[in-house]
Amino acid sequence: MKKVDFDNEFKNPGSEYRSIPFWAWNDELDTDEIRRQIREMKSCGIGGFFIHSRDGLETEYLSDKWFECVSAAVDEAKKNGMFSWLYDEDRWPSGTCGGSITATDKNSCKGLTLEVYFSVPEKIEGNVLALYKTKVYEMEIYSLERIRYAEGLILSDEEALLIARLEVSGKSEWFNNSAPPDNLSFDTVSDFINNTHKKYKKAVGSEFGVTIPGIFTDEPSLADRHASFNPNRSWIPWTEEFEKYFFEKRGYDVLDMIPYFYFNGEKSEKIRHDYWRTVSERFKEAYSVQIGDWCRENNLLFTGHFLQEDKLGLSCRVNGSVMPHYAAEDIQAIDMLTERAEEYITVKQCSSVSNQLGHGIVLSEMYGCTGWDFSFEGQKWVGDWQYALGVNQRCQHLALYSLRGCRKRDYPPSINCNTSWWKEYKTVEDYFARLSYMLRCGEPIRTVLVVHPMTTVWSRLGCSPYGNPKRNQERDIPKLNELGDTFNSLVKNLCNKHYDCDLGDEVIISEYGSCSDDKFVIGKCEYNTVIMPFCENLLSETYTKVMEFMENGGTVLGLAPFPRLIEGEVSEKLSLLINHHNFVKLFSENELINYLDKNVKREVSIIYENDKEEENILYQLRYDGNGYILFLSNNDRESAHEVNIKLDVLENLEQNNLYVYSLNLLTGTLTSCDFKYAKGRVCFDEYMQGCQSSMFYITNKYVECGSRDVQIWNAEDNRIKTEEIPVEYIAYEADTKNILALDMCRYCMDEKWSENIDVWKAQKEIRENLEMRQIYHNGLEQRYRWVNTRHKNDGKDVWLEFEFKSLTGVDDAELVIERSECFKIELDGKIIDNNSVGCFLDKSFKCIQLPKITEGVHKLRLQCNYTNDMELECCYILGDFGVCANREIIKKPESISLGDITGQGYFHYCGGIAYKFKCCLPELPNKEIYLISKDFDGVSSSAVINGREIKIPWKEAGIVAVGKFLHEGENEIVINVYGSPRNMLGPLHITNKPLVTKDSCFCPMGDNYSQDYNVVSVGLMKPPRLIYFKD
Repeated sequence: MKKVDFDNEFKNPGSEYRSIPFWAWNDELDTDEIRRQIREMKSCGIGGFFIHSRDGLETEYLSDKWFECVSAAVDEAKKNGMFSWLYDEDRWPSGTCGGSITATDKNSCKGLTLEVYFSVPEKIEGNVLALYKTKVYEMEIYSLERIRYAEGLILSDEEALLIARLEVSGKSEWFNNSAPPDNLSFDTVSDFINNTHKKYKKAVGSEFGVTIPGIFTDEPSLADRHASFNPNRSWIPWTEEFEKYFFEKRGYDVLDMIPYFYFNGEKSEKIRHDYWRTVSERFKEAYSVQIGDWCRENNLLFTGHFLQEDKLGLSCRVNGSVMPHYAAEDIQAIDMLTERAEEYITVKQCSSVSNQLGHGIVLSEMYGCTGWDFSFEGQKWVGDWQYALGVNQRCQHLALYSLRGCRKRDYPPSINCNTSWWKEYKTVEDYFARLSYMLRCGEPIRTVLVVHPMTTVWSRLGCSPYGNPKRNQERDIPKLNELGDTFNSLVKNLCNKHYDCDLGDEVIISEYGSCSDDKFVIGKCEYNTVIMPFCENLLSETYTKVMEFMENGGTVLGLAPFPRLIEGEVSEKLSLLINHHNFVKLFSENELINYLDKNVKREVSIIYENDKEEENILYQLRYDGNGYILFLSNNDRESAHEVNIKLDVLENLEQNNLYVYSLNLLTGTLTSCDFKYAKGRVCFDEYMQGCQSSMFYITNKYVECGSRDVQIWNAEDNRIKTEEIPVEYIAYEADTKNILALDMCRYCMDEKWSENIDVWKAQKEIRENLEMRQIYHNGLEQRYRWVNTRHKNDGKDVWLEFEFKSLTGVDDAELVIERSECFKIELDGKIIDNNSVGCFLDKSFKCIQLPKITEGVHKLRLQCNYTNDMELECCYILGDFGVCANREIIKKPESISLGDITGQGYFHYCGGIAYKFKCCLPELPNKEIYLISKDFDGVSSSAVINGREIKIPWKEAGIVAVGKFLHEGENEIVINVYGSPRNMLGPLHITNKPLVTKDSCFCPMGDNYSQDYNVVSVGLMKPPRLIYFKD
């Protein structure tokens, strides 16, 4: 059990506690650039990276050049005390080795298809596995006879012929014109290992377990969305040896009963349960166990996440089940994309297995799809919520190697040195490194177990016999996803009511479950209370162990509907379970919570008025052998909550010698807290601002430190009398040059000019005319496979014309353009030297010196001999000027007001703004002075008082004691607000802010397209305040 070390590890956690982003290798790779970016990551506190092939890659995946770059990355990481993690696929999902091993049928995804005939066909084609004569009506089946031949068969009006075939999925551009993989096949997965993992071992195996801790597998599945079969035939996952494997596991021929899987009949629940159970077992053994074993034999940790973890129906369709796979991993992992905090079961499924098996690290791939304007506060809000539920390792999605062309639209933002707020990022890294460190010390305390209803899903999930629509719209999936939503709501309710819990998967219970007196045990964890929600089906091992638990005095809380099936079959012995005197029948969530409130002790109570639990605040409690670690997260981003914390679990400490310390995760400092101890409880108050987190340590050990300043809680309380020190706004300063985005153009081919259209549309039309593949959206065959192949229409003379207006003269302006060397550049008919004088934001964004821009309308023309590898992108005018809301260049504003800067000359600006204030203090008050600066729109903020900087990465950090920074006389206060590339890179014409920011958002069509330019607000909204409290 790891114990907290405040003096060293908490203050400055090592690389093992710091983030490991998906580093998207997405261009022609260069070893010097790879080394430079690693040093940049190190400078901002990042601990390592996953080497992740992404859209746009132009260095051949797994080529000699690829491994040269991998070796350089590993070497540079080692020099900088960082970790270089591997990722096992070209893009995702894992299993195809960039499509190379699924180019033939042997390793390609396979399905058992069923086709319904109401008359016997003249000829039956394909790999037929079974034939059936049956009576069916719509989705119902009334009789079934398996037959050997269809020749001579005569069907009555009520009868149908069913044909079950083994088929191979069609190919997909996403898999580089190969098929998805057959992940039920041991041989396929073995080929995957041979062609991926072993190649890495040959190249960099000496660093396995040293600089290279492990490898990530990403969304392997059994029913990829790119899999394609005959649209008139329903398909389910299959493999060559599945019939034999099923017989060994279940004791009967799966093909004898498989029509009941598709149709609804008396044997449907049994075959569905047995099929999905067997598929789940086979997938785990063939894929996760095989890869995990290889990794451990070769000194690698196996990690990764599985598909559709949050949706019970879809999760079953594509995995069989998820939680058993986690048991085969060394580090359990999830993905949690977008700016949301809703998927409780996604986190809990993963963190529960980690807790039960004692693995210790739970990784989350987070922040993808949130958009270029995603703030540090957004990172904190999403991160704190997940950490409270059990995550303790961040993997940011994504750190883009390059922003050139399509790459800038790959689910932004980029959390790398090619973004405008990069130099501020170390503050976020230090915060989460300390949080990760604390939440890996000790072990979590959870005494409530919730049985996961996945085997019930097994018994319900079939599919229509008349063809599969889009995966998430298959016949049974929507209702089972609704069950998942209900289950998620229950887990959320338990957590919000402060009954922290683990989930118990029945397969894991069968392998690791037992009873110890009146405790239900899974692996290393003991539970006092078992909740069994919506579990209509149980495995026989679950039934046996739950009965033993109740016989030993344990209580099981059943939430209707109650169990009626054991392994898919109605069982009378379940009446012994549900009628047991220790089985409590409950019929709603409210009934369950009321029962818990009356009968189950909370380890932690977080209450507000009238002793009500404050549901906005989540907690995690741990014990490290010396004390209790308590982490609190206010999931309410807008409102503050004043609460009283009560801890009941203190039997490991001496009651008359207690200390409570508050840990500042931003600064790495400790302060002592006032508390009360009575009736075995430690109680203390906490004021939590919107999106605030708090960390406490309760121990018998004395740590020398100052007392916590709780007066700061009153800084915004209008009921408390304060004195305000006048602050005067005097000036502003932009920290980088301004920018005008040129995203509309005309193009010319064969001396014909187009209308003025979006640049992406111009490229689309140009490539249509040249019969070249389209590249305005991502998700196509990887560029390294075709970009260096000459096209028959390469070299076509193409012109682009951009028009902009300037209302003032501008010296030293620059043009920002990608691949400047490919263009002849003209401004108002004069040729411009296309040699780069630098770069802006990204190494691929080249700066070209422009002559003086005069007042008037200007035409910028770009001429190229267009080739298949080219990507036409927006370009930008860069300089010391203003850009008004009409997108005209104006004189640089001498002053701006507080508020949104986009309407004050900084329409597309992506940098930071420094707001300068002064205040005069004839004498310093004999009291602490507090700065309040929370009202800003931007990614982050900071304050500089007389040259001393205070980081304000999120609004909650914007109340801080600053008396030691002030002096008598005139004081200078600078408030910095850091913007993002959002108003430069877009999406600029999408109607509404999307939940998922992806490539299609940057080329919206129809109702999603707006001719207006939609930018986001940036700026300091209100002036900072300096206050102190009156007597």
